[in-house]
Amino acid sequence: MRHPGLLSLVFTLFILPAVAKDFGVVAEVFPVKEESLIAVLRKNLLEGAFAKKREAIRAMIREKAKHPAPIPGITLATEYRAFYLDPTLRIEENIEDGIGNVICKAGTSYNPLEQIQLRSGLLFFDGARENHVEWAREQQGSFKWVLVKGGPIELEAKEKRIVYFDQGGTYTTRFHIQKVPARVTQQGFRFLIEEIPLKASEAAP
Repeated sequence: MRHPGLLSLVFTLFILPAVAKDFGVVAEVFPVKEESLIAVLRKNLLEGAFAKKREAIRAMIREKAKHPAPIPGITLATEYRAFYLDPTLRIEENIEDGIGNVICKAGTSYNPLEQIQLRSGLLFFDGARENHVEWAREQQGSFKWVLVKGGPIELEAKEKRIVYFDQGGTYTTRFHIQKVPARVTQQGFRFLIEEIPLKASEAAP
């Protein structure tokens, strides 16, 4: 008589190899890739640092746009000064078109105001001083407002008009403006530049 326990053991030993048989791959498999904790932390820290740096740069740009650095060397006008500026240019080299034809010879003088009539003048002033802003409002005719100090964005919102800022002192240098408020208008083929003192111009804003 065979022992039932022994038969069960033999049956199991024969069946298990069959059950464990490799039937091959029936679907695509992918290796399990797990980022290390250190790599994950480093990535998050770097991304967080870059995000903070980007936001800091954006905030700095916004602040500079709202409050640009004042133009150095520009002071308040204490006495009236007026002078003319001739914008005539002397051409140092031949200017050619795209196919080699000379359209302007070297040594030729050219005044852009002979071809262009300015539609508006320019007012240069300190936007942080209320008496300067009032002066600009009172000017008769068409003028563009150009600040040498103050916040152009804030003044735009307040006055409901476009306000420029003389970035880097480009235009005050070109027009030889040393004091504000100043007014620039076209007079024939020249510019008339006026530096105009205000009664309360010494008062702090």
